[in-house]
Amino acid sequence: MGYISRMTDSFLTKHLRDANESYFEHLGFTLRVGGTLVAIAVVAVIHGLMPFFCTHTASIMLGKLTAEMQARKALCEERGGYKSGNTP
Repeated sequence: MGYISRMTDSFLTKHLRDANESYFEHLGFTLRVGGTLVAIAVVAVIHGLMPFFCTHTASIMLGKLTAEMQARKALCEERGGYKSGNTP
């Protein structure tokens, strides 16, 4: 395998190896997180326009997403995949 192939393979797969996930596992998770963030944004805008509506919904949703991501990070650390310093 040539230098460029090795470099590209490393560049494209390092994060997946660090997370100990397949491409499709990672894709599914990120699509779900992205969709959840869009939903939170919509709820927040609705609340901004009508303060009496969805008074705590966005905060609750964001708290649940944060807890899920922290649990996922802890699981990844247990499996030896997460390397501290890779993300802020």
